[in-house]
Amino acid sequence: MHTDHLGRALAATLTLALTATACGGGADPDEAVPGDATPSGSAEARIPAEDLSGFVMFHVGGGEPYLTFHDPEDGGQRLQIDLSGLVGGDLNVDAMQAAHFAVTTDFRHAAYEGAGGVHLGTLDDAGFAYGDTVLLEPEESGSFGDGAYTYERPAFSPDGSELWMVRSDDGGDGPEQVVATGIADAGSAAPREVGEVPRGTVPIRYTEPGWTPALVSIDSAYAIGGENDLHVVDTTATEEGPSGLRYAVAGDRIIPINFRSDGTGGYVGPLNETGGTDEVTNLHRFSLSPDGELSNETEVVADLGVVMDDYWPDPANERVLITANGRFFQAPFEASGEPEELFPELTFEGPDAGSSDIGDRLLGFFPVPE
Repeated sequence: MHTDHLGRALAATLTLALTATACGGGADPDEAVPGDATPSGSAEARIPAEDLSGFVMFHVGGGEPYLTFHDPEDGGQRLQIDLSGLVGGDLNVDAMQAAHFAVTTDFRHAAYEGAGGVHLGTLDDAGFAYGDTVLLEPEESGSFGDGAYTYERPAFSPDGSELWMVRSDDGGDGPEQVVATGIADAGSAAPREVGEVPRGTVPIRYTEPGWTPALVSIDSAYAIGGENDLHVVDTTATEEGPSGLRYAVAGDRIIPINFRSDGTGGYVGPLNETGGTDEVTNLHRFSLSPDGELSNETEVVADLGVVMDDYWPDPANERVLITANGRFFQAPFEASGEPEELFPELTFEGPDAGSSDIGDRLLGFFPVPE
């Protein structure tokens, strides 16, 4: 296990993504949501990977949680995936939060942190929902407040082969155990022990704007390495590189905190005195070594004119996608100047798409998995 000390101001990080939306609670597989391009009818039909990408929104409508997937060119809704079957009747007090869910990068599997443990589900392409749910709970599980162990704070490994969870007991005060279970044998084999983390440690995806839980102080986070190894991010210390860049180093691997990987071995972020967490109006593309040396700097956005809400590299199209004041923009990797507006807002179709009980949360841009 590696311990990496990071800044308390964790804004844009590496992460996996979380949540999926559906074609209405208990949708009839023969009735596709208007505007989606997904197959229906056949249980063998598989939703195209392209439809499980783009801008992803966590949405609650009619008391049920969904993920909606939107075309990055015009904001139109491609698909809804229903999360309610994954939740079942096992609701937390604040269950309708994106932070309680986790998904693999291809959205084929999802997990939900419920009151009785972690629910793991597989995407049912014909039903536009997650099914075949398995409840994962430790042998020492029990009711809240009696000191029993529970599985909490799920995250998927980068390759999607494992589900990681924190094994916690509500009466303890020492470190907590992280365990991992293979997706293929979840529920039939005991999870392996990965390592210990400080009490209260959360998945690093919790630091993403769309995934941040309510009423949670993030003092420590865990990240899953490319070889399914554990990295602990201590947010009580700050390590800043040039121009306010915040990151952790695990061997020769850089874990960005207030900037993002460009998907090609470089990075995209603001290079200014305040770094990447405060009032971002410019973006650069650059290389960064673990010892903090900057190189190959290229200005992508000279000045947007307004503060950016967030930004995501889109390496397949050699551009950066940007949100600001609820509007969506693009800027080429190799050009500087004023970005081009793509569309003013995301559009929704299908059941309960027009209103949200708790407010929609944009989880980010997710490229088509390779």
